[in-house]
Amino acid sequence: MGGAPSDGEIGAQHPHLNLFAIIFRLIKRIGHLLKVARIDLAPGNQVVKRNRNGSRRRQTLQVWTYEQARSVIPYVRSIMKSLRDIQIESQNHSLRAERLAKRAGRPDRDRIINQQEALESADEASERFRRTLADLHDLDIYCLDAIRGLALIPFAQNKQLAWYVFDLFDKDPLLHWRFHDDPLETRRSVADLAKPPSGDNYVV
Repeated sequence: MGGAPSDGEIGAQHPHLNLFAIIFRLIKRIGHLLKVARIDLAPGNQVVKRNRNGSRRRQTLQVWTYEQARSVIPYVRSIMKSLRDIQIESQNHSLRAERLAKRAGRPDRDRIINQQEALESADEASERFRRTLADLHDLDIYCLDAIRGLALIPFAQNKQLAWYVFDLFDKDPLLHWRFHDDPLETRRSVADLAKPPSGDNYVV
C-alpha cells in the first residue's frame, strides 16, 4: 500500500538486514496503516477502519476477544519460541561472517569458504524467520520483539484499537495490554479492564 516495500523487497534490498530492523519496519508500517484510519466500534465488537473522508478501507484486521486470545496462547507461544530461536541462530551466523571478514591478513581459501557458508546460513535462517512470521500474521497477530518474546494481539476497547501484549516469558503471557496510540512500552493491566471483551471476532 502507498509504495511501502513488501517483506520480500526488504530482504532483497538488504539480504543481511538484522531481523530486529525487519520487525521494526513491519510494526512501523502497521502503525501507519492504522493511524490514518478512524477507528469505530460497530455492534458485535467489529472494528471498522475508514478513511478520513468516511469511505471504507480495504485494509482488514481481525480483532480478538479476551477468551479467544487466551485460547490461541499455545500456538502463539510455539511460534514466538521458533522466531526467537531462528533470530538467535541468524545473528550468530551473521556475527561469525562479520568476524571472519574483519580478521587481519589476506583471506585464504578456507576463510573465504567459511565466510560464505556463514552468510548463506544467515540468509537461510532469515528466510525461515520470514516464513514463520507469516504464520503469525495470518492471524493478525504481530511480533513486536522476537528476542524478548513479545507479540501484539488486536482487540477493541472503548471504540479504540488496542493490543493484548503477549509475553513469552511471563507465567501468564496475557497480563498486559495497551491502546494503539500509547507509547510502545506502555503496559496496562488486563485486570484493570472493567470487563474483558467478549463475543465473536470479525475480519473487516
